[in-house]
Amino acid sequence: FADLGETELRGFEDPVRLYEVRWREAAT
Repeated sequence: FADLGETELRGFEDPVRLYEVRWREAAT
């Protein structure tokens, strides 16, 4: 989640993908 803060400032699509991937990994 910490990376999402800085990554979100760089772009929108990239952080969304990272969040989705991490969310799936955490859910598993």
